[in-house]
Amino acid sequence: MSAHRSLVLLDLRGTGESAAPADPASYRCDRQIEDVEALRVHLGLDRLDLAAHSAGAALALLYAARHPDRVARLTLINPSPRPVGLDVADSDRRELAELRQGEPWFPDAFAAFARIWSGEAAAADWTAITPFTHGRWDAASQAHAAREASQRNADAAAVYYSAGALDPEAVRSAAARLRARVLLVAGEYDVALPPKRAAEYAGLFPHAELAVQPGAGHDSVESRPRPARPRPGGDVPSRPRFARANHKTRALPPAVVVPAAPAHPHLHPRTPHHRANCGHRPAATGNGRGVETAQLTGVTAAPVPAAVSPASSSRWVCRWVLCSSVDTRV
Repeated sequence: MSAHRSLVLLDLRGTGESAAPADPASYRCDRQIEDVEALRVHLGLDRLDLAAHSAGAALALLYAARHPDRVARLTLINPSPRPVGLDVADSDRRELAELRQGEPWFPDAFAAFARIWSGEAAAADWTAITPFTHGRWDAASQAHAAREASQRNADAAAVYYSAGALDPEAVRSAAARLRARVLLVAGEYDVALPPKRAAEYAGLFPHAELAVQPGAGHDSVESRPRPARPRPGGDVPSRPRFARANHKTRALPPAVVVPAAPAHPHLHPRTPHHRANCGHRPAATGNGRGVETAQLTGVTAAPVPAAVSPASSSRWVCRWVLCSSVDTRV
């Protein structure tokens, strides 16, 4: 993406390099919406292109619902169905899970899934189903999962979707009025949001399109998809399959953004990326291209340097990465 677009990466409160808030209740996702708006104002942008993965998509969607005129394009990558109250049945997940019976890890992982579905899960069962969240469960994916587990903020996860955080009816109403173009990306084997339910999700927006990534699971942002399975007709899809949710829509360019909300509305830039968090490491990038990082601090406000100001680049997009910090179990 950075080869085509300038990116601003954001860390959520208490995750990544962002400091933990004094009030843990502010981990709730709806209480972080104005962090995103504060960043937009700070950057001097009229509108943002936003993209988000998993639970981060909840925050992106809530921001778009509250500030629809500030969003030019919205990309939801393997989004959580919770903000819109979309029901994903155990049978939906079982159907996808059973497609992976040939995997060596399948028997143990599927047995854990069965205990979860029956309501008899132990804590270890949630870890045991991790292979289902990846397109392929190889050494690289296992190393990524181990890093993710060590980076997760359990306190933030416990509060993020707590009571009062979501109003699905209101979000659906706002989605139906959203004028921004929406791209919803689903993984072919994503048990958290199966493609069939992803199509329903995309249908909530007037200008949306669904892209199904062949061979991908829920963690498609970080992990490499497994080889796609042949279709009944013998074809093996090698590119995302697009399905229109509205006759007026077209696919968004591949270099869209990805979300995580900042902890405080003050920025300090650093190189080589532009990331929003607490803490502070000054430095600037050269030409406004590539991935820029800005750090948020609650102590002192510092202007974004000219090298990474809106004037130096015609397009800015925000990357909110929440999945590595908040446990949003299936």
